[in-house]
Amino acid sequence: MKINSLRLLTIFLTCLLFLISILLSSKNYLLLGSEGNYFTDFKLIRAVGSSAWVSINAGTGAPNPTLNGLTAIFDFFSLLQTLDVPLKLINATLAFLVYSLPFLCMMWMLYKIMKVDFFTSYILSLFYALNPFSTYHLQGLMFWNTAPLFVLPIIFGCLYKFYFEKFKLFFAFGLLTALFAFSLSNIPYLGIFHIFLFISIIIIPYIHNVKWDLKIVLRNLFITELSFVLFNAWWFINLLRFQMQDLKNYYTTEFAVSWAISAAGNSGIMGRIFSLKTLVTTERNTFFSDFYNSFPMNMILFIPFCLIIWNLFKETGEKENRRTMGTILLVGFILAVIFLNKGVNEPFTGIYLWMLNHIPFFIIFKSPLEKFSVLLIFLLTIGLLQVFKNTKHTWPYYLLIVYVMANSIPHITLNLFPEYKFEADSKYITKLYRDKKGYFQTRDLLNNNKLDYRVLSLPGSNNYQVTVLNHDDNRYYRGLDPLMYSINKPFIAAYTSPTSNLDHIFTNFSNPLLEENLLNIYNIKHIVIDNDMHPAFGFREEENVKKLIKIFSAKNEEYRFNPIYLFGRTEFLPHFYVPKKITVSSEDPKNIVKWASVKKEIRSAIYYKAQNKGKNLETLRVKQDSNNQVLEFKKINPAKYRIVIHNASGEFPLIFSESFHPGWKIYVNPRPPQVIKDYNLTNYQILYGNNKEQANREEVQKFLKQGFLSTLGDGTEKKIIKKKWVEGREEYDFVQNYIIDFISKNFQDTIQNDNLLPGPDYETWFEKPIVDNENHIMTNGYANSWVLNTDKICNEHGQAVCIKNTNGTYDFEIVVEFWPQRLFYGGLLISGATLAISLVYLAGNLVKRRKGKQN
Repeated sequence: MKINSLRLLTIFLTCLLFLISILLSSKNYLLLGSEGNYFTDFKLIRAVGSSAWVSINAGTGAPNPTLNGLTAIFDFFSLLQTLDVPLKLINATLAFLVYSLPFLCMMWMLYKIMKVDFFTSYILSLFYALNPFSTYHLQGLMFWNTAPLFVLPIIFGCLYKFYFEKFKLFFAFGLLTALFAFSLSNIPYLGIFHIFLFISIIIIPYIHNVKWDLKIVLRNLFITELSFVLFNAWWFINLLRFQMQDLKNYYTTEFAVSWAISAAGNSGIMGRIFSLKTLVTTERNTFFSDFYNSFPMNMILFIPFCLIIWNLFKETGEKENRRTMGTILLVGFILAVIFLNKGVNEPFTGIYLWMLNHIPFFIIFKSPLEKFSVLLIFLLTIGLLQVFKNTKHTWPYYLLIVYVMANSIPHITLNLFPEYKFEADSKYITKLYRDKKGYFQTRDLLNNNKLDYRVLSLPGSNNYQVTVLNHDDNRYYRGLDPLMYSINKPFIAAYTSPTSNLDHIFTNFSNPLLEENLLNIYNIKHIVIDNDMHPAFGFREEENVKKLIKIFSAKNEEYRFNPIYLFGRTEFLPHFYVPKKITVSSEDPKNIVKWASVKKEIRSAIYYKAQNKGKNLETLRVKQDSNNQVLEFKKINPAKYRIVIHNASGEFPLIFSESFHPGWKIYVNPRPPQVIKDYNLTNYQILYGNNKEQANREEVQKFLKQGFLSTLGDGTEKKIIKKKWVEGREEYDFVQNYIIDFISKNFQDTIQNDNLLPGPDYETWFEKPIVDNENHIMTNGYANSWVLNTDKICNEHGQAVCIKNTNGTYDFEIVVEFWPQRLFYGGLLISGATLAISLVYLAGNLVKRRKGKQN
């Protein structure tokens, strides 16, 4: 169906109105807030999601179930950032796409694919984008949460168009789901998507008005599921592993049930569902709650359901069996989704609770009010389409026009992002976020510092959505912390403690000795205190901000970037180290405070028998004298590290201060470490922002003479782009070119050398770990530790791996890797091969068709 210029202009003007409404509502601020819209650095977010292990925003680290950072939308925004597009423009682009894509994709599905007339397509697409649920849901600007609203129409259009063409269905469906994996790899929405897929394949024949054939339905279910698995193997295989192995550690049935009950909502849930107000509350005095709960809107909002029920009764009275059956089936699915949408609310509370407790993986639907509403809105749009297809009356159109016009009022009145009061009438939560010079200075200092360490975030908010004074007129930001999530260092905050057991850090700041020991074992180098943080949900620590500042300023370097206080610790334990003092304890690991309360050697470690059942810890006591090793390491990515061990002898424990997981493995490099014979330090320079932690030229020369550095890089020139703060935004300042990368000072016999080569991704695939699970031990209550036997390693591999020093010790190189990362590479191979074979098959068919036409 061709689209003429007038219709194209109508669509363009509608999108333009979306854009104008967003820009005027934002008032030239960033639009940030709520659970998932905290992006001020898209390149960092993409990097976080690119590995099977998350370190930056997961406290002491955690498995990454989704790998969603590798997909197109994050690459798109990262590209804009690389091109130096202003952050406000990127933010506005994101908001525009969030609001316009549901309308555009539904319009494409109805008008272009299903050949529905333009006016019906237009009014239904506006209903889809402007109903109360969509308006409230979209204002969160969480791309992976809002993306299903535009992905479902695209996928349904694909299913509808290629329903009777097997290969095209397989290819197009797989390609589209891989492209939009950033929305489908969200675990609850992945479940919603497969329910949507099942319903769509069943109802499409009725919409096509063709005979319903069970064989074709089953065939298409098989084709689409197979296509999904093959084209999405690059992230889906890792997700399956997480579901089978790790989910129970983070997501118990008891937790899901408790969450579902607490999030059940207030009374009148069925009325809220039928009026599409599942997310709109009456508790806050906001524009949304006042507007959607007003008497006129309470009448208008029931129009869609009334039209669908009217159509059902009308259809059941007619003789057209196929059309009637399709209507009954669609209404049945809508009612089933409504039942799931209400969750544990009445009626039939016990059924949903039983499903949470007994159906495998159903615990992912602990927040049904939001997740199932997305599917409900889509099915209602299809239901309204059937209403207009099956009637010659015009009054249903007028009713829906009234509905759309009424629901466009938030856009017309520029109330897309309304503020709301909290605690007192003088305090407001706003999504209009003001980036500050102090935030930039903090980011600049920490992000340009190349040393590998953790940051402690204070005050310790009890809720992961922090509340921060952002404007001078008592307007506060609430959501994930944009400052901490824009720093390229792992950080520990109070709200990470439910999965990391970090409470003891936040309850002992007034004990200087205890505080120092705890900060050491958690690899904390810097402390960030936000003076504008507000205790809306309470703070974990007893000390107020002034007291915290006094405690940390007593013996740490202090930087003041209003409203941020930043403290740098002069001594800390690096990410990898060999302990000098070991304690094996039979006590409860929760008593680590007792161990940390005693003055001790900084390179100390404690091993709890309760955390290492079945493993021999007693031999650790005799390994305390192995103190001569010097570690040289590089963090290649969150899932892979390269370590050269110098002066190794006997048996010794290696500690890796990352959350313990059996997936962390150690592999020996089949090649010996490089030996630097000739070197030229003329090109060596201190990199911007690293004057305190980077080794100077004399120190590097000393390291080289001692044999503690394996390489000075491959001679490739690199650059640091320095930014500056000008009139409320970041701007280009200067570029520092360099050849020799960062080399740290010697911290506790550990040197970070970023010149070590990353090595190929496949270098460990066919290697056997050098220590088994019995030697993989938990230490310090959370971290990884391995007992390395120098003689065993070097006797097995000889000079091919180990370099013998004149003092009888050895140098050898190891790789520490989170092995599930290779599931990504294996899955990528499967997905790539599937795409290649499909393209070859498609090209072959194209050649055959052309030859057929010529003949």
